Amino acid sequence: MKAQTKDTILCFDFDGVIINNTITGFNRMNLILHDLELLPVSHEFLRARWGMRVNDLCAEICHALGATFGDLERFQEAVKKAHVQQLAIDCRLRDVLSVLSKFGFSLAIITSRDSSSLKFCLNKIGLDAQLFDFIQTISDHDKHKPQAEVFDPLLAWANNHGLAARDITYFGDTIQYDFQAVKNAREQGNLLEFIGVASGVNTVAEFMAAGLNKDDVVTSQSMLSYYLNCLIYQKVR
Repeated sequence: MKAQTKDTILCFDFDGVIINNTITGFNRMNLILHDLELLPVSHEFLRARWGMRVNDLCAEICHALGATFGDLERFQEAVKKAHVQQLAIDCRLRDVLSVLSKFGFSLAIITSRDSSSLKFCLNKIGLDAQLFDFIQTISDHDKHKPQAEVFDPLLAWANNHGLAARDITYFGDTIQYDFQAVKNAREQGNLLEFIGVASGVNTVAEFMAAGLNKDDVVTSQSMLSYYLNCLIYQKVR
């Protein structure tokens, strides 16, 4: 089948969207705290902050616990080592990601992981980085979600390929960081689309209360492959 001209950019967060690791991530944080003889934090505490850069999240946790600077350093190091463990991708999602480009979709990732962590994770889950036309980690840009400017490199890439902000859809699992970044970009005139993925940080109801239509929320990470297959169907019908 001849590949279609690419006229749409699908941009994904990594954690909680491409991989379903939100709840396991919460539990892993508390296991590390236990190993360091620190108190656990609630899932609600973590939900409110999930999507932050890892070092910033560790600092928030240690501040809440009244931990020492030494505790923080040990916690950050332990989390960094554990951040690449227990990863898996739904085989249905991997399959649909591998064919989207044939139907006119460019693929992108914008993640709060650093470049070495993302590279390791992609290799671990067997997802070829070459599937993605654009990849941005915190190692690549000094602006981060929820800042509107986090999208500037992607917008520049899109412009160079004859596309605009309205041709970009960003898939994210958090309101406070992912959706807020899109809303901030819209305030600057960059009208990106957003799809919420209710994988554990925010619920469908919370995404809707934040302003999304029900059709703009994927009800779980496991349903993302179905949503993407529907996009293909809309292209070919």
